[in-house]
Amino acid sequence: MDSQPSSGLIHTFARRRDCDFTPKLPPIFSVGETLLVSTDRELVISQGVVLEVSERILRVALDRDLRLQQGEERRFHLDRYEYQGSLSGSMVNLIRLMSLTPEAERMRKIVIDR
Repeated sequence: MDSQPSSGLIHTFARRRDCDFTPKLPPIFSVGETLLVSTDRELVISQGVVLEVSERILRVALDRDLRLQQGEERRFHLDRYEYQGSLSGSMVNLIRLMSLTPEAERMRKIVIDR
């Protein structure tokens, strides 16, 4: 992963070779589209823009370094994000604030308990 300040942190996602699904990625995403990244345990841990789509990989520029995610198996879920106006950043921040993580709990105490 390369870090480029103007375009975010570059991440390349690839389908596991041992998965039971078709080896080709379906044409779900297009270059320039906004997407959301989640895990099995957390909803929307990052958002970004699609840079490249091929049969086996998806390269995106994200607002967060996913290499810092803990856990042995890092399975990410990618979803297209269709937003309305300037509320996109606010919605992602609200989702992060409401997630069940120690960091989110600390932030809720700061924001809500004051």
